[in-house]
Amino acid sequence: GLDTLLLEAQESLGGVGIMSGGLLGCDTYLQAEKGYEVPVNAFYKAWNEYNHSFSYAPLVRTIFSTSAETIRWMTDHGVELNVLEQSNQAAHAADPLKWQCYHMYRDYDGAAAFAALEQRLQEAGCFVEYGARMTELVTDAEGAVCGVLYTDADGEPAQVDASRVVLATGGFASSPELVKRYLPDFADTRVLAAPGSEGDGLVMAQNIGARTWHLDEGAHTYFVSTESTTDMSVPPACAPGIIVNIKGD
Repeated sequence: GLDTLLLEAQESLGGVGIMSGGLLGCDTYLQAEKGYEVPVNAFYKAWNEYNHSFSYAPLVRTIFSTSAETIRWMTDHGVELNVLEQSNQAAHAADPLKWQCYHMYRDYDGAAAFAALEQRLQEAGCFVEYGARMTELVTDAEGAVCGVLYTDADGEPAQVDASRVVLATGGFASSPELVKRYLPDFADTRVLAAPGSEGDGLVMAQNIGARTWHLDEGAHTYFVSTESTTDMSVPPACAPGIIVNIKGD
């Protein structure tokens, strides 16, 4: 029964999510239909081994533990997902646990997935305002967030007051200033991110006293190719570290 407004800085929903081909899941109904077994505990263990335990364990485990519910919710709201018939990565082919976890959007189209969710939002009465970039979180006398200031698509300042504010913004990969501040080793590295991932939410939250945690850490993935010149790859010179192919060369 709430009146809901969604402020979207870009011209479409999804942000960096539309660049994804799908998501991971454990113990989902789609896996069960295929006869796949991807238990949360086994996948969580494999994930930590693969990442050398370089993950925030409580958060990662929560994501995996709730993934079945998340995927059911997404398909119930019009997102078409399918589990793989076979590995699409040679490095994972020998271990079913590493590829049977993937739930791919129809035609690997993230934009279509978010379009389906947008339709459901509109059907539920949520109003989406595009080109609206938030500039400040409004707080009351006790410090509770009670609204936001933003700039609309015409560049005009606006304010919305609300009983509840959900801050669901992206990262800061498209902000050279924030990358240089928190991840200086990657300041000159080419990144593949949504244009709107400029850390607006992070900065606004910090401005009202929010604490941050491990902004200088994370998993940084590179699509490296010595042949491809597509946007999905970076030249080897731009990727820090030692590059090794599947054969160990």
